Amino acid sequence: DDRIVAQQEDYYPLTTCVVDGKSLEQTASLDFVFRNRLFLLCSFECQEKLTAKPAEFFTRLNQAVIKQQTPSYPLTTCIVSGKTLGEKAINHVVGNQLVRLFDSTQLNRFDENPGKYLADLRKLGPKHAPPAAKKTDQN
Repeated sequence: DDRIVAQQEDYYPLTTCVVDGKSLEQTASLDFVFRNRLFLLCSFECQEKLTAKPAEFFTRLNQAVIKQQTPSYPLTTCIVSGKTLGEKAINHVVGNQLVRLFDSTQLNRFDENPGKYLADLRKLGPKHAPPAAKKTDQN
């Protein structure tokens, strides 16, 4: 879990708890890794809510990642095919990082070797600043 936290915290898009919306800047946040994704939560109660309804909170987190990272996305072409990204480009979130792909065929190719493409993407673009929340070592 520590490795996942280290890889994803710079890309985390929220300064509020994804479950209840409380500010993470005014309280210590809880690093919670669930299904290989980092969630910053305000309480163990929110952790329980997330595990009870994960689809809802994955969707919220993915939407926040896309909203935050789209304006500064470093490419105008698909990282897999090199084709120009158009209106029908696919926004795919991996480890709290946005990956924009030309189409679903490229998504299948991306999924064959995501580590390679994520490493290439990280070399190209700036990391997104983590929230200013004070973090604890609780997982």
